[in-house]
Amino acid sequence: MRLATWNIMHAEHVKPEGFSDPMRAFQAAISALGADYCGLQEVDYFHPRTHSINQAGFAADSGGYPYWAFAPAFTVDGEKQLNVSGSRPQLQTNAHHSITPAYGVAILSKFPVAQWLHKKLPTAFWGGYLTFPINGKPTRFYAKDHSRVALAARFDNFILVNTHLSFVPFFARVQFRALRRWARELEEKYLVPVILMGDFNLSQLSGEWKSTFDGFTFPVWAPERQIDFILTRDGRCNAGAIQGFETSDHAALIVEIAEFETQ
Repeated sequence: MRLATWNIMHAEHVKPEGFSDPMRAFQAAISALGADYCGLQEVDYFHPRTHSINQAGFAADSGGYPYWAFAPAFTVDGEKQLNVSGSRPQLQTNAHHSITPAYGVAILSKFPVAQWLHKKLPTAFWGGYLTFPINGKPTRFYAKDHSRVALAARFDNFILVNTHLSFVPFFARVQFRALRRWARELEEKYLVPVILMGDFNLSQLSGEWKSTFDGFTFPVWAPERQIDFILTRDGRCNAGAIQGFETSDHAALIVEIAEFETQ
């Protein structure tokens, strides 16, 4: 089966050449991934800054995914960002969704999902400095971090978990430990293997889940480190690739792994 993880940077177009329409470029990129299952990070959901488009649903339609879910890291109320509260943030799916502006993570699937699950991760107490290209020039600024979530799709023979961890290394490690703990709980409860994927904002990962394919994913215009991973217990894959697009500051990671046996 073919899996992909991609931080889409809310479908922002980072290159001046090529597509003039960011959403057309995003549509072409999702289609080009050719994955059976896809985890997306930095997804806008009816967010005013991206023309109030449901990017999770748009991506699903673009790639031929009948099943999708979106888990908000925060909701948007005018100019305010409201962190999700509690351990179970509101989940939006292809079957049931509201028009509540938000930002978070999504999973797209070409196969029926038995159950959607989601969990709020520990929130960073402080932020950090980030560098982004603004008007073609790298610009460094301080940013406060927001709440973080993990989204899981349960299938008959495995569970796929997608997340986007803090850009503050200390809290990214705290969240990664919490993520692994939740993954172990899911394995024990459902008796199927768990795949972890997403933007971990860490280059070195420890623990029982292993990277299936290694290659620099960030920044896309001059990749120098890998912070996007697809992890399994054994780390085996049949093939893997890093693919950059006109959209986003991250490259996508795509792997092919053997199907898990049905329990």
